[in-house]
Amino acid sequence: MPRQAGLCWGQRYIWLRHHQLPPGQRHELNFVNSIRPVGGATIDSIRRTLDLLVRRHEGLRTTCHADAAGVAGGGPVQRVHPPRAAPVVCYDTRDHPAPELARLVSDFTAAEFALDAEWPFRACIVSADLVPTRVILVGHHITFDDWSMDRLRQDADELHESIMARRPAALPPVRHHPVDLARYEASADAADARRRSREHWRQELRRVPADLYGTRRCADPGGISASLSSPAMLAGVHELAARHGTWPSIVCTAAFTALLAAYTGSPAACYRTYAGNRDAPGCPGVLTCMFQPVLVTADCSDNPSFAEVIARTARQCAQALASSYGPYDEIMEDVSRLSSERGADIRVGTVFNYLRHPAKTRGGQRTTFNWNAPPRPWMFLDDDCYLRVSEWGDCVMASLSVRSAVMGTADAERFLRGFEALLTGDRGLAGQATVAEIGQLAGFSPAPAAAQPARAAGGERLVPRAEPEGERERLLHETVRAVNGLGPVSMAQSYVLAGGKVMNIPRVQQILRERGWTGPSLQDIAGARPLAAIAAMLAPAAGPAPATSPVAITQEDPAAGHAVPAAAALSQIGGCT
Repeated sequence: MPRQAGLCWGQRYIWLRHHQLPPGQRHELNFVNSIRPVGGATIDSIRRTLDLLVRRHEGLRTTCHADAAGVAGGGPVQRVHPPRAAPVVCYDTRDHPAPELARLVSDFTAAEFALDAEWPFRACIVSADLVPTRVILVGHHITFDDWSMDRLRQDADELHESIMARRPAALPPVRHHPVDLARYEASADAADARRRSREHWRQELRRVPADLYGTRRCADPGGISASLSSPAMLAGVHELAARHGTWPSIVCTAAFTALLAAYTGSPAACYRTYAGNRDAPGCPGVLTCMFQPVLVTADCSDNPSFAEVIARTARQCAQALASSYGPYDEIMEDVSRLSSERGADIRVGTVFNYLRHPAKTRGGQRTTFNWNAPPRPWMFLDDDCYLRVSEWGDCVMASLSVRSAVMGTADAERFLRGFEALLTGDRGLAGQATVAEIGQLAGFSPAPAAAQPARAAGGERLVPRAEPEGERERLLHETVRAVNGLGPVSMAQSYVLAGGKVMNIPRVQQILRERGWTGPSLQDIAGARPLAAIAAMLAPAAGPAPATSPVAITQEDPAAGHAVPAAAALSQIGGCT
């Protein structure tokens, strides 16, 4: 039997994100790294290097499956496959003209991974007259974060050098693999970290409004993406960090906090950010995704100065980082339960991400603002707003993706330009500007007065039936029961209150598709809607739906595979999605 275990905590988050994206959009989770081979490299030496990499790291030859066979507690499993040749394609300029070569490489990097049928890693060698000119490594986020990709490149460099020099590689043995990490996280030794993470979220969720953008939200279905790059911001961020005795990441997070509070008019600016857990005990050096989202809620009800926002953000982020190591699916279940109590889905769909690339430059000499293509893949993730701040060697770049329902194009530009103005202007650098003045600096119109929050589908009290009626309800009832190992469940309850596990939702969706039905998203099922309301969302797939019968859950056959630098320090807050 192959080595297998449940998914690691960081992998669980990516697994859920993967299944929130529909087929055709899952390349959003691909990690791409382009490497220029050293002089003297050959296609054979590179192939041998890649073969050694997949032999060395189990995570590169692991598939993930929605079935729960052989794993205590059920849920998805990861299965390690025996080493074999790495999945590599080769393109040579003699066979492919430049336009065709560019298309082939683009298609290669954007091709989705079928996590249950292929390894989460593949490579492409581009050559000219059989001399390698570029090696493109593509990995799925479930196996890679920034730290893992750096580690892979370091190992590849040493392995390739040893092959070229015909000497043993000077690499330490790999002590732990993702399966080992998953077993540690399922042990009693990790229970305290799990408890702290859930308690932090529960405490913060009590302060979260049901809809942060309730006074701004409209029915516009579109999405907006823009970016602003500024050399002046780099100097301003570091000046503020030195003045307030904190990290540049905290200064950028505080600027986001202040602008978010000013735009929404909410007394509490709440958002998710990311924390790496490489310093966690157990298996810190595992090549896999090891970060989790954490919730930050900063009080801005008293119109604080920017200096005070920086101080509060530093405290809140420190608390969040100290409680960041835990399984995100259990957090989603807690959000669902609290949403059911409130009678409305709680949205925690605002995200801030800070990344550092100090050794790389963008080459800009002045502020540049660009509108990007609409963020269609991102919009399937059901978030409202995502700001990614990247610190480069010569500038800071802020990239914003936002739903048109919560922010229009004019305000999106105001948000980014206000971000720069706050971090470069005199009152921002002095920390004197208040949240209200920061809103004026950005040019936001005053947020409308808060109204009574609208009830979500989970709170409409449509008197759903406790027992299933009709084809859709019976199918959903049997599927939820079978996948989660439950007895009869009430259709008047939400999926989570009925006993369903968030990690099993992709399996529920898979069985519904196999039975000829589509409709509710992962977020729909995980929310506060009663099962009867979710059943009403089911729609027949193309062609007639087959007759329903009791659902049989069978084990999937193991498929033959083809294939944040983070610490607890505040300087490392950030992730890599």
